[in-house]
Amino acid sequence: MLAIINRNFLLAVLCVYPGLAAAISADYRSLLDKVQERQPETVLQGALSESTQAAQTQADSWIGGDVVLKFHHENDSGLDNQSMQNWQLGAEVPIQLPSHRQANQALAEGFNYQNSIYSRYLRLRASETLRRIVWSYRQAEIELQAAQENYAGLSRITDRVRLRAKLGEVPKLDVLMAEQSLLEAETQLRRKQADLDTMQGQYRAWSGSDNLPADIEETLRSERSFDEHPKIQWLQGMTQTGEAKVQQARAQKYASPSIYLGAQQDRTVTGEDHSWVVEFSVPLGTDPQHGSRVAEAKQALSNEQQALLQAKQQLLEDQIKAQAELSASRQAMEAAQQQQTLQQQALQMADKSYRWGESSLSDFLRVQNKAALANSRLLLTSVKYQQAIANLNQLYGYALDE
Repeated sequence: MLAIINRNFLLAVLCVYPGLAAAISADYRSLLDKVQERQPETVLQGALSESTQAAQTQADSWIGGDVVLKFHHENDSGLDNQSMQNWQLGAEVPIQLPSHRQANQALAEGFNYQNSIYSRYLRLRASETLRRIVWSYRQAEIELQAAQENYAGLSRITDRVRLRAKLGEVPKLDVLMAEQSLLEAETQLRRKQADLDTMQGQYRAWSGSDNLPADIEETLRSERSFDEHPKIQWLQGMTQTGEAKVQQARAQKYASPSIYLGAQQDRTVTGEDHSWVVEFSVPLGTDPQHGSRVAEAKQALSNEQQALLQAKQQLLEDQIKAQAELSASRQAMEAAQQQQTLQQQALQMADKSYRWGESSLSDFLRVQNKAALANSRLLLTSVKYQQAIANLNQLYGYALDE
């Protein structure tokens, strides 16, 4: 009459029971690309490529700035009026000092490292988003399933109570109590359906799909060093770039020398003369803004170094917390399995007791409610255990497609 655990419930438990999980399905991995496309951090990838190319081009060039085209003309008409004229056309080119080129090369290497690691970092960020929405969606599904199980069980009880009341075996008050419990279960069912619809909308917005992949359970990965973690590598790259910017600011203490190449024509009453003009300029002294630029670069570097140290500390704390949560969720799931077994036995006994008139309907409904809660707790703790594994893999720095 009352199934202890129906087939759907058993299938749900098997889907989340640890040790029975299959490898992550290909359709789960394929969602990563869709989620990554929607990550706001993707806009930085193009800028990094452009910065890398620009810095490398500057490091490879001997030109230290803008080339200036100069035109010069002299004419004595209106003064001596001796028909003397002069034309001069040329270009002034700043020359990079070796220290400038070295600093630009270091900056290009810093941008290049950031660009090379950013793909892994972006993949990890997309995995974090996908794991969060998938497991929130899965939890909403489980909560709805538990509510459906509870409603179905109370519906069977209510139908039976109505039949017995019609036969005069139980008072009509029992029918009222059963219907009230059924109404509360229906309200809870509608609430859980609304929660699932909300999570499905969020999942659709990120993945473009309405249904979860077949297999979302993960195997716990081994802990990796911070130097292998994509987020730490990304922050290390930002620190490397910051150091290069400090080097660049220091190298700019002395302005670049410049060379001028041009052609000149002199015209007088006696004829014309043509000549080449070569001029070499060396700035004297130092740039007065040099000190402030170095200080700004150092401050920016200090901020990057601080962010790196804070990220390592926070990551360590999060990993310790996640490891503890994984252990706790495993224990909670084992306890929930035992509790569910006991509550199902109690429900079977309460069913027989009420059927033979040995207990009241309120006692039966109370046991039914506890059994439903035990079923729900077992499913939820199993989901939370698998979610804890996924969370720890994320903190260890593993993307879903690694």
